[in-house]
Amino acid sequence: MLGVLTAGVAIGGVHTQALAFVSAFSGLAMGFAFLAPGARPFLPKPSATAIVALGAGLVAFTWATTLPLPRGIVASLAPATADVWDRCLRGFGEGGPSLVTLSLDPTATRVEVLRGLTYLMVFATAHRMTHAQGGTELLERIVVGAALFMAAATILHPVVGAEQVLGLYRPKSEFGTHIAPILNANHLSGYLNLGLATGLGVLAGARSSRERLVVLGVVLFLLGMELYVGSRAGVASTLLSALVVGVLHHRLRRGQRAGLRAAPVLVFAAMAVGVGLLVVASSEQARVELGSRDVSKLETIRQSFRIVPPHFVFGVGRGAFESVFPAYRTGEGFVTVTHPENVVAQWSTEWGVPAAILAFVLLARALAPKEVLSRAKPPLGAYAALIGLAVHNLVDFSTELPGAMVLASVCAAIVTGGSADPASRTRRPAWARASRPFAAVVLALVGVAMVMALSGAKGELYADQDALRHAALDKGVPRAAFDARLRAASLRHPGEPYFPYVAALRGQALRDGPILPFAARALERSPTYGPVHLVLARTFYRSIPSQARLEYRLAMAQQFAEGFENEAPRLVSDFDEAMELVPDNSQGPNALEFLARKLGDRLPATRVMLDEELLRRAPRSEGALTRLAHDVLLDLRQDAPWCHDRRACEARGQELAARLRDLSPNTCEGYAIAAEIRAAAGSPKDAIHDLEEASARVDDRTDCLMRLVQLMDATGQTSEIDATIDRVANAGCVSPGECVEQFAFAARTLVERGKPRRAVAFYRKAVDRAPDNDDLLLEYARLASELELHAETLHAYTRLSELHPEVPEYAKRVAEEKDNLARLRFAPGVGGGAP
Repeated sequence: MLGVLTAGVAIGGVHTQALAFVSAFSGLAMGFAFLAPGARPFLPKPSATAIVALGAGLVAFTWATTLPLPRGIVASLAPATADVWDRCLRGFGEGGPSLVTLSLDPTATRVEVLRGLTYLMVFATAHRMTHAQGGTELLERIVVGAALFMAAATILHPVVGAEQVLGLYRPKSEFGTHIAPILNANHLSGYLNLGLATGLGVLAGARSSRERLVVLGVVLFLLGMELYVGSRAGVASTLLSALVVGVLHHRLRRGQRAGLRAAPVLVFAAMAVGVGLLVVASSEQARVELGSRDVSKLETIRQSFRIVPPHFVFGVGRGAFESVFPAYRTGEGFVTVTHPENVVAQWSTEWGVPAAILAFVLLARALAPKEVLSRAKPPLGAYAALIGLAVHNLVDFSTELPGAMVLASVCAAIVTGGSADPASRTRRPAWARASRPFAAVVLALVGVAMVMALSGAKGELYADQDALRHAALDKGVPRAAFDARLRAASLRHPGEPYFPYVAALRGQALRDGPILPFAARALERSPTYGPVHLVLARTFYRSIPSQARLEYRLAMAQQFAEGFENEAPRLVSDFDEAMELVPDNSQGPNALEFLARKLGDRLPATRVMLDEELLRRAPRSEGALTRLAHDVLLDLRQDAPWCHDRRACEARGQELAARLRDLSPNTCEGYAIAAEIRAAAGSPKDAIHDLEEASARVDDRTDCLMRLVQLMDATGQTSEIDATIDRVANAGCVSPGECVEQFAFAARTLVERGKPRRAVAFYRKAVDRAPDNDDLLLEYARLASELELHAETLHAYTRLSELHPEVPEYAKRVAEEKDNLARLRFAPGVGGGAP
């Protein structure tokens, strides 16, 4: 029980140290079950023996892929693997090591060996328990209890506002949407479904109403948590598991008794629907996640199968997928993919196709429906849990989570549990005949695997990445020390593209080593790697500008825009050079938008052509439409020679403004620019009328009123301008910042219109809401001082002196204004405040 709970609670057992604890507890349980005095002999079913044999075989095969072999032997067995090893030190200008492994990440594979041995221990121990009276029922309750504990922990963490898992572990990044012992929502959903499905089986076989009521409550709670977690595949697998339990239960109880049990089934279905509606209605997060239409993982699954042909027989090694996959990934974006999220792809790429096929066939035979239906008390729930897990992992990877696999191992033991029929003359298998030696060997192997996994923990992929990331740009780390770390990491993870990338990054940033060899190696292992192209762009920035433009374009094409907007435009002197920076894929419009914004002041004609190109590629680009419409407005106002046909210019501008309104009918910009163009074309009254009407329809009404004030002032149609300024100042605002902006606009406009005394009142309202805004305080103080409004001036300078005691001028002005106010007390009829 403790081993099962530990596997889930310890972040699902994903960290090697946590996995070691799970293995230790599982080993203790196996020791008690197999080595304790008085342990009775048992006769396992052939299906259980098949699973033990499969587990042992896969562990042995996995372990064998970590053994050092001469590179020539590996080249004959797995040429693609040998080629990766041969090139892993290419950045140093060296060949690969002479002894290599079939695994392309032997450090990770050793951890997988420990995982496999742990699952084998859990299965064998749980299976041994099924031979004891009440053992199967106890195991079922352990599975349900583990899921219940996980569900309770998941809901209690946000209730108490926890930022650490169980108060012990703080996630290093926003790994998922839930702070819980299992952070990934899909993993958590798969874990909960194992308990929920097993609970449904217990519910179907419950004999007393009291037991049925308790189990029903637990199952409904787990169902609610499944919906709360919001995994689409998890919910689908839950429904499938429930369907399997229902169908098998109906098949076993045909006839009149099934009819008598229909009412409780209908009651449960109604309650389940009610719980589901309640959870979905009360959780915005659940609604969003369950309603998501993102199917991008299907493309990842498809691409992952590209690894299979070159690594058909032996795979890339268990645990090596993450470092190998970038070499086979296609597409625009650079993202880290840790798993293919499909169990068929996972096993085929890491174990190779022959081992994967053998594993799937043996599991399917061992867990065939007859194993369940032939039992006196069929374990419907555990069987349905395994089916749900299998289907769920066609689009997820909870089979790679030790916590879930420990629970699944218990379910498999329940399904294949019990003794073989003596009448079948089943021969006692070796692992049951010599159960003590079997357990001793397994425990010894676990000890060796644990030592190997823990000793290599500091050299795991994430640890090496983190160490090299910090060392890459640290001038205090000598180049020789950095190279030593880089070489060791490259030999532990020969297919990883990140290591040569950080070497190239260091060379470019600190200028203490080669750049191009490491960049070439990084792109060899990951053709889609935008950061590498950014390093190359900066390398060629001064020496070969045309090559730098190409590298910036490739970085942008691969959805890596860092540095593009601020660096790339400096390499542009005309439209042709600008287009060298623009990729032809979906990132092209983004690049054009960046360039148009940056080049507008320096190269206005180029910017116009870029915007026209942007509209050709993305006709709904608001940025291009807005800029081109403003160009027409400026041409009309300045009587530009190329705009001699003013009607044609106005028509062009109105067409652009109309497209803007179609894109955003509830925002002001399209209406405002159309009115400004109309006014510039000679119809200011009609323009003001149009914008006045539009301001009542748009969501950003305040912005529209500000544009209306500016239009009135620019066209001389000022009869209603003061009233409009008041409307701006008195318009509603949703934040203090908006209020400040409105009051400041009103104040500045009144100053420009020669009404400074009214402006002071609006400045006072603005600074009251933004008492730390230096610019506003200075404007307020200077205006009040010019008007000799001493109380207002004192208020402004007092606040400025509090904010900046280091500025003596402010304290001096405070003293002066206090003196002025004191003198005014003896001059009746003279005041120092604003009207």
